[in-house]
Amino acid sequence: MELRTSTLEQPPPPRQKPAFAQFLWDRRVSYREASKALKRSHEYVRRICLPFGDPNRRVPDDEVLARIATYTGGSISKLDFEDTAEAGASAALDASL
Repeated sequence: MELRTSTLEQPPPPRQKPAFAQFLWDRRVSYREASKALKRSHEYVRRICLPFGDPNRRVPDDEVLARIATYTGGSISKLDFEDTAEAGASAALDASL
């Protein structure tokens, strides 16, 4: 078996995920377990935990955000589902117009 090295000069930057994904990971909570508390499917929970910029990612609605806040004891809010890099790029674009 031959080992090969990467042709990348630098590894790609890590893909940022919403804080809720980290919250679940840190507590070893599965999407299925969280889905029961949020009264949504495990696929829905998986999608709201996808990295920012992923075309399949979803942002939870206000009803689910309220359930997430209750489930996490208020440590996760609507702002945690917004991509700050995208927001910053959008603000820079608006400022340049």
